[in-house]
Amino acid sequence: MKSEHKRCSQCGEKKQHSEFNRNGTGGLRTACRTCYNFRKKWERAGRLAVLGTPTRATGRHYDHPLYPTWNAMLYRCNSTNSNSYRWYGAKGIRVCERWQDFWNFAEDMGEKPSSVHTLDRIDNAGDYCPENCRWATPKEQANNRTSNRLCQVFDETRSFKEWADLAGMSHQRLRHRVDNLGIGLEAALCGG
Repeated sequence: MKSEHKRCSQCGEKKQHSEFNRNGTGGLRTACRTCYNFRKKWERAGRLAVLGTPTRATGRHYDHPLYPTWNAMLYRCNSTNSNSYRWYGAKGIRVCERWQDFWNFAEDMGEKPSSVHTLDRIDNAGDYCPENCRWATPKEQANNRTSNRLCQVFDETRSFKEWADLAGMSHQRLRHRVDNLGIGLEAALCGG
């Protein structure tokens, strides 16, 4: 059975086929309609070069491996059309002035350590800037969510899931022991 979804080459989001324009041969474009129109708008405004290799000298940054990450960061912070705007731009999360330029972003962040690493803000209430961003694995990202239940044990603060992993038990079991059985977190972690 053929999938009804396709991943956008620019923002990385999985979207329905109806959200992609057709290319000249009748197939679907690799970028979703939103990213494609965003790129075309920038090209018309002269912000994207159309010849050369992806270097600062040529200005052709949209072929650079970090371009989709940078583009998605700007989009979710600046565009009310973004599905993620309510969690970023609407909450006052901004991109620093320096990172309005793609090459400054690429220089400050460097290459991704692996293909699974994504851009992560260390302080979720802070802006996108060199001091507050890092490359993180999906597990690190999951442990840095604002919705996480943070607990301090042994003078160390970690997410509930991290404590469960360290204790070698599922977070559901730890949550049951603490919430339902009324065992203190330290005792629950030590097997009490």
